[in-house]
Amino acid sequence: MNEPSAQTERSLTFVTGANDRYFFMCAMLLESLQSCFPGVPCLVMDFGLSDARRKYFEEKKLLLKFPAGLNNTDHPYKLKSCMASFLNDEPLRMLIWIDCDIIAVKAGYKHLLDLANDLVAQNKHMAISTDEAPTKLRKPSAKSSARRNCDRPSPTIRR
Repeated sequence: MNEPSAQTERSLTFVTGANDRYFFMCAMLLESLQSCFPGVPCLVMDFGLSDARRKYFEEKKLLLKFPAGLNNTDHPYKLKSCMASFLNDEPLRMLIWIDCDIIAVKAGYKHLLDLANDLVAQNKHMAISTDEAPTKLRKPSAKSSARRNCDRPSPTIRR
């Protein structure tokens, strides 16, 4: 088993994506993350931003380089699934995907760090969680998140 380290704390990074329709929501997300999680970087994937909006994120050093072989008019689900291509030039980090239509309302840094350390200790590379109610911040457990780990079959969704 790998041992958690102080490096885990320094490597937490939020990643989101936006197109022109979601630009303002993305800006609000970034502002809320800066307020609730100071010092944790956030990177933005271009899902179809105009030149002016792309420049806004570039000037703040938040925009990830758009990978060759993709088109910013591709569906956002396709682009999100290519996150590794966007992050190709970035140092290895503990990534936290967050949809840009979310607003952080409460600091939860310790919970994120605990989950990251649990994942490192269990040699897990990914945890997927469902959205929680906006007024509740529950500590996700590595055990529940690991159930949806990428090396396990996805749960069947019944309607």
